[in-house]
Amino acid sequence: MSASQRDAEASSPLPGEYVHHPHPTWSTDRDGRITVTNLALQEFLGVADTDIVGRTLGEFAHPEDRDALHDQERASYVLRLRRYDGQHRRVRVDARATPAGRVYAAVDVDWLDEAAESTRREDACDAANGEAVLHEQTEILSTLIRINETISAELDLGTLVQAVTDAGVDLTGAQFGAFFYNVVNEHQESYTLYTLSGVPRAAFERFPMPRNTHVFGPTFAGEGVVRAADITLDARYGRNAPYHGMPEGHLPVRSYLAVPVTSRSGQVLGGLFFGHEVADVFTERAEQLVVGLAAQTAVALDNARLYQQLQESHTQLERRVEERTGELEAQAVSLDAFAAFTEAVGTQTDVGALARQAVQTLHTRFASGSVGYYGRVNDRWVLQAWTHDMDAELLETLRAGLPLDTPVFAVPMETREPMFVDAWDAEREKVERSEEYSSVSNYPVVVNGEVHGFIAIGLRSARRWTARDQALVSAVGRGLALALERAEQTGSLEAQRDALVARTRALEAFSLLTRDLTVEADPTVLIRRAQEIVMPLVGQGYTLYWQPEGNLWRYRSLVGPLGNPLLQAVVDAGLPRGQADTLDRAWASRSPIFEDHYRQGADTDPELVRHVHAAAMLPVFVRGEPHGMIGMGLFEQRQWNAIDKAVLETVARSLGLALEGVESAQALKERTQELERSNEELERFAYVASHDLQEPLRTIASFTEVLNRRYADAFDDTGRKYLGLVTRGAERLKALIDDLLVFSRLNSVHEPHRPLSLEEPLQEALRHLHAAVEETGAVVTHDPLPQVTGDVSELTQLFQNLIGNAVKFRRDGVRPEVHVGLTRDAGAWHVTVRDNGIGFEPQYTERVFQIFQRLHVRERFEGTGMGLAIVRKIVEHHAGRVWAESVPGEGSTFHFTLPLDREDT
Repeated sequence: MSASQRDAEASSPLPGEYVHHPHPTWSTDRDGRITVTNLALQEFLGVADTDIVGRTLGEFAHPEDRDALHDQERASYVLRLRRYDGQHRRVRVDARATPAGRVYAAVDVDWLDEAAESTRREDACDAANGEAVLHEQTEILSTLIRINETISAELDLGTLVQAVTDAGVDLTGAQFGAFFYNVVNEHQESYTLYTLSGVPRAAFERFPMPRNTHVFGPTFAGEGVVRAADITLDARYGRNAPYHGMPEGHLPVRSYLAVPVTSRSGQVLGGLFFGHEVADVFTERAEQLVVGLAAQTAVALDNARLYQQLQESHTQLERRVEERTGELEAQAVSLDAFAAFTEAVGTQTDVGALARQAVQTLHTRFASGSVGYYGRVNDRWVLQAWTHDMDAELLETLRAGLPLDTPVFAVPMETREPMFVDAWDAEREKVERSEEYSSVSNYPVVVNGEVHGFIAIGLRSARRWTARDQALVSAVGRGLALALERAEQTGSLEAQRDALVARTRALEAFSLLTRDLTVEADPTVLIRRAQEIVMPLVGQGYTLYWQPEGNLWRYRSLVGPLGNPLLQAVVDAGLPRGQADTLDRAWASRSPIFEDHYRQGADTDPELVRHVHAAAMLPVFVRGEPHGMIGMGLFEQRQWNAIDKAVLETVARSLGLALEGVESAQALKERTQELERSNEELERFAYVASHDLQEPLRTIASFTEVLNRRYADAFDDTGRKYLGLVTRGAERLKALIDDLLVFSRLNSVHEPHRPLSLEEPLQEALRHLHAAVEETGAVVTHDPLPQVTGDVSELTQLFQNLIGNAVKFRRDGVRPEVHVGLTRDAGAWHVTVRDNGIGFEPQYTERVFQIFQRLHVRERFEGTGMGLAIVRKIVEHHAGRVWAESVPGEGSTFHFTLPLDREDT
């Protein structure tokens, strides 16, 4: 069927039987315009479909017959249509209404009339036969009408060709007839079939099919009609071997009529053959009837073949739909199974259960095959999970295991890629009793870079592994690999968790050691505490703490009975170094030793330790150097697992840290005592020195004042200059001594803190600085200040030093401006003292708080270099901190914090 025909059938109101109707058929809309045509109409008019649609039938009708078309309600009428050769042929048009318009079918009545006229002429020539001739004409007409109806409606090829053959015999008066026709099967192979009429089929079954002989050739080639009054006398007869005529036993044939059946495209579809044992039976009229019959048959054959092809296409499509439906159903089942597998691998950690789930998932997809999971046991791949459809002997072989070099395992083992074999050869693959399988796949399950196992599938039916099959196998394989990797990680995490729990128990016990450090400084006591902690964790036995002493191993602490008095005596005497293998190896390797089976006799006489079945030796390090070893002997067999080792190694490390802590605590205690003693001596020296220096300073100051008052005139300018230097030096020394006394007092004397307003020490400091403020014209402002807890004298000193520095380190020609600001930070009051003085470089923000540090020469700015050191000490006494910010030429800001008062918090 052409594309235009398919589109016409899909879009038109024409029923399917009219689309392929052998007679012209068309449909119109309500305005009488043609909407759809069939191929017969197009060929009759000799016009393409696109040139017909949209026009009215009147445009193709004889001008005298167009009035008949005006009455669209008529169900049937006759008119003349212009044929492809320009002739007008009379056609009978039958119409019926449809929701969209009308459908019309036309029959060429001229052809019927010509046939009838031929019959009438013969009747006129033989008027004497009267009723017989009339009867014959009636029969012919009946046959023509019957065959016309048959070939117009029949779509079954077999029924159609039989009806045509029967009609040909009836029309021609033949003794027998045959219709040889070509058929193309679903593989596009052409072959010839035939029907018979007038004789049984057995009359021709033993003869070969007609060949392209001189008699049959013109018909099969479509060259024209062959009609012979006596074929045996025809020049074409008997010229072909091997029979040179009719084969022996063939029905006698003298009258012969053969007409080719040719399609509208010119293709020879077959041939109608008629015969009679009497000569001169077939007339010209008979030939004309058969030619017309052949033409109608060609159209009907085309339609029947189209219908048959359509039916075959439908059948093939239905088969494909069924196959695809089956595939989709199988795929749906596979997807359900894969979803179940995906869900299972998301929660399951048991390796066996995961393998069985993977096997079952794949078996759902490959139900006709066998599926198995193989795990490695020593040097063989052993079947560990399988479907229950395997041959018993094969199952026994696979469960016993296959060698590692078996090709189906060795190849994917090396490539880490799945293997798909479409043509399985049991002998070549070295797998006995596996001949029943035609195709095999094997997927390597790789976990952490190593092949953990294989998923193998064997299919009994001969088939190729499709991309979809391979994708499913790979998806399940990857899912299983991820699940096994997660299971391995889960097991590792559980082991780590158990080790962590055990280690936590040990650490909790060792927290007691840490607590004991505050009250116990004896290392031996700590070692014993460690031994007492570890023994309940490992079972019945004993533990000793060993240390080297000369050429012997001496124990410093024992917890638990040794279980043999003679062994106790040997241990008390010490074990010779170099002859106690367990101790020597652990000490030399600096690594722990765990023996599931204690080598009795390795350290002592074996008779002394027959009751000792497991042992461990763990070096203890203090500051990276071996301090001793914890040795354990157990009276029962024990497999030292990762948890045991982790716990005991933690014990050894913790004991080393504890011993190190003891040493550090002792050293710290001694250092603290030394520093305290040194500080006390320094404070006493500073206090005494400052007091001892006050007396000569007062003497120098008094006599310098007397000299200035009584004898100033006796000195020349140089003398008075020297006297001024002495006076100023004494004043600076007095200021330095005063600051030293303050600093010393801050380190030694601490007055109790009391609640006070920060305004109080600020105002007191400003009273002390009144002269300097007045002299310089400085302006001092402040924010409202809060209640704090502190020492009023120290805080007064703090403000006095900071504001005094701000006034002293002023810029030339700029009036000093000082502002005391306040903000509240988290947990503290943040106080700032900001000035507009000379400032200093940022790199000195830490140095300015160090004692005796000066950033400027004394000739320009006087001072002792202790003011800010005193500020820091005061702030530290009040649990605060102090820091500075400065920009040269713009000013400085000093920050300090004081804790919030309880009411403020």
